[in-house]
Amino acid sequence: MVTLNYFMSPLSFYMRKIIKVHTFISKQIFISSYNMWSYLTMYPYNLQDVAVTVFHNNSTQVVTSLCGEHASDGVLVAFAIYQLAIMLIIPTIVMGFCYAFVIHALWISRTTLRSLTSKATG
Repeated sequence: MVTLNYFMSPLSFYMRKIIKVHTFISKQIFISSYNMWSYLTMYPYNLQDVAVTVFHNNSTQVVTSLCGEHASDGVLVAFAIYQLAIMLIIPTIVMGFCYAFVIHALWISRTTLRSLTSKATG
């Protein structure tokens, strides 16, 4: 009589191997994405500026400093497109890539389990 453990040992071997590979890939993706995002978020600091305005009134002088985005409209539109790509498009692509790996791993485990159980019943 063949027990269930006989069929589960090859499956658990493959699952351990898949988990090790995906853990390594996940760590690499996390480290590289952390470095990439920290570099890409430095761009907004180039748009930040301090605008100093001096007002004169016969005997008085007032100096104002305004912090903000003091750039031309073309630069601000380019920045909006940059933000769209960084915050929406690229994360969607990365998430789709990671989900593809998960779906592939589940598909392999399902077909492996199906082939092992069909041999037991047949």
